[in-house]
Amino acid sequence: MNIALETIDVWEIEGKFDASALFMAIPLICAETDILAIGSDDPSDEEQEWLLTHEIPVNRRDNYRPFDAWCYDGINREEIPFGKAYALHPKSEQLQELSRMARRASERSPKKWFFEHVLAYREGKPLLPLMDYHDAFLGGSLCLSGLFSEEEAQRFAQSMGANAKRIHNPVIDPWPFEETTE
Repeated sequence: MNIALETIDVWEIEGKFDASALFMAIPLICAETDILAIGSDDPSDEEQEWLLTHEIPVNRRDNYRPFDAWCYDGINREEIPFGKAYALHPKSEQLQELSRMARRASERSPKKWFFEHVLAYREGKPLLPLMDYHDAFLGGSLCLSGLFSEEEAQRFAQSMGANAKRIHNPVIDPWPFEETTE
C-alpha cells in the first residue's frame, strides 16, 4: 500500500472483478464530494483529454498531497515520463465514463489500461483515506479503510462479484522511500 489507510486493520478485496465494475461500485464507499485520484502512466490522447477536462484542483497541505509520492511528482520521471495523477470528484457521470473507458481498455489486445493506481479519500484535517488500489489490475491489492463496517465492505466487494476480508494493515514504510545505510 502506498497511502496509509491509518487503521490497524483494512479490508482487502479478494476475487476477480473488472475495472468497469470497480468504477461503478465507488458510490458505495464515496460521497460525490470525496476525491478520486487516478494515477496514469500513459493514457491515450482521448483518455488524457477526458481526464484533464474533469480534473479538479487539489489542495496541498504542508507541501503534500496524499498521492504525490506514488503518482509521479518527479520520483519516477525517468521511468515513467508521461505519468500524471488526475483528481476527480466521484460523481455519477464521471464514474459512468470511467467505467466505459475501462471496458474499452479491457477489450484492447493487448490490454492497455489508462490507469495504474486508484485512490479515494475525503478532504479534512486529517485527510481520511478510503480506498487504495496500487498497481490496479497489474497484481496489486485493493484495500478499503478499516473504518468501513463489514456490511459496507462486503456490499462494495459483492457488487463487483468479489469478497472483502479484514486483514492486518500491510502499510509500506517509510514512504517516500528513505535511503538506508547498512
